Amino acid sequence: MNKKILTTIVVLFIILVAAGLFALLRKTPAAPQAELTQYTISVTENKGSVSGVVSINGNSTNLSESGVAQYALVSFNTPRDVIWVECPTGYSLSSPTSATGNKINTDTSLNASNITLNSGQQNTLAITCTKQ
Repeated sequence: MNKKILTTIVVLFIILVAAGLFALLRKTPAAPQAELTQYTISVTENKGSVSGVVSINGNSTNLSESGVAQYALVSFNTPRDVIWVECPTGYSLSSPTSATGNKINTDTSLNASNITLNSGQQNTLAITCTKQ
């Protein structure tokens, strides 16, 4: 086997292993403590810190980063220029919006939406999670 083919095989193997590890390490949020039929979670990133607001039946509650984790999985890509917000298992995602005007991408296979962060300014992504 020549060196170029062997190198290609090794690189592809490393990519596949890395993708598999990412899938294993990805955590899915637990369902909210109270059995909610529907809620909206708005997540704000500002200079690296995360906070949020959850709206249940029209009542809003401000949340710290740990509070947000009770309602959604929030994650960043490696360079931290994209933020993902995912509904917990048993809930479907709908109505993603960005009050800060960021372009929204939704991946239905992950039940998640993301926005590219605008450096140096506040970035907000809101999703609605509905019990399936």
